[in-house]
Amino acid sequence: MALLKNVWHAAAWSQEVGDKPFARTIANEHILLYRKAGGSIVALNDTCPHRFAPLHRGKIVNGEIECGYHGLRFNDKGACVHNPHGDGTVPKSAAVKVYPVAEKDTLIWVWLGDPARADKAAIPEFPWLNETDTYDFSGGHVMHMPLAWDLILDNLLDLTHGAYLHPDTLAPTPDLRTETNLRRDGDRVYSLLSTFDAPPPPIWTATGAATGKVHVDTWLEMRWDAPATFFLDVGVMPTGHGREDGNALPTVHIITPETEETSHYFWKMFRNFSRGNPKVSEVMEEFATRAFQDEDRPMIRAVQERMAGRDFWEMDPVLLPTDAAAIQARRMIKKLLKEEADEAAGGAARS
Repeated sequence: MALLKNVWHAAAWSQEVGDKPFARTIANEHILLYRKAGGSIVALNDTCPHRFAPLHRGKIVNGEIECGYHGLRFNDKGACVHNPHGDGTVPKSAAVKVYPVAEKDTLIWVWLGDPARADKAAIPEFPWLNETDTYDFSGGHVMHMPLAWDLILDNLLDLTHGAYLHPDTLAPTPDLRTETNLRRDGDRVYSLLSTFDAPPPPIWTATGAATGKVHVDTWLEMRWDAPATFFLDVGVMPTGHGREDGNALPTVHIITPETEETSHYFWKMFRNFSRGNPKVSEVMEEFATRAFQDEDRPMIRAVQERMAGRDFWEMDPVLLPTDAAAIQARRMIKKLLKEEADEAAGGAARS
């Protein structure tokens, strides 16, 4: 699938970016990030216009990035402000693109499209990531995935695949009584799955949130915002009880496309039980990494290889009721892509 530009893309966890150059490729654009002395974030194109060296191979000098190849320096507005060669005159064309950037809920977001449309209010909110008095957190992880971002989207919005792909880690067995639902709130899509009166899935017993002797009900509610930002509210409670009696283990999932065929997978888990126990944190990270890396990734990779570059709709997929959330999201993304294409065509015609 094509890559959107007029959206906020997660570029890094806050702790990843300091006063040293940090690089990440997003939607085929090479991005350089760093913090100025006061802590504010700078986002520039990571290619020097002189000999096209990656700027992140240089260093920060007085809040400016110095190219490690020939010493040109660029400020936080993208302007070249220092040329150590000849009489020091700065070539008029010596500038790099600057990107709107925002830091919110322990994440750094970058806008690649029209800067005039970069509304920070449109960044999806994750207030739970700031609730350190309520939850214990895993680390903020980023996995590089050799997978197209839209195929990961399909996977995350389909909560029923877990019974078949994650029976030894995250999910209940396929023969349980379940209930699935879909709902929309404006441009936001929710995929919901509940299971009832069953032995707890492995992750719950391994973390001590439940015991294998007590049957439980579980809830999974995946929230999606375009293009690929997810919050999974998940928990377990004794059968017949309400959520207020349950243990919760939510996860933030954000997929940022690197190219059309590769992605950055951001994730962080948190819990409201067994707080202060580092062994529980280790177990939940182990289970999550195993599920994402060893179970989801090989299957989605096999799907991508079988599709061989063909468009999802071109392949005329059989659709099941459980595909409803992903189909809603795909249609909304298709609309956004068309709007961007029409806007670009209009701009080209005017020029």
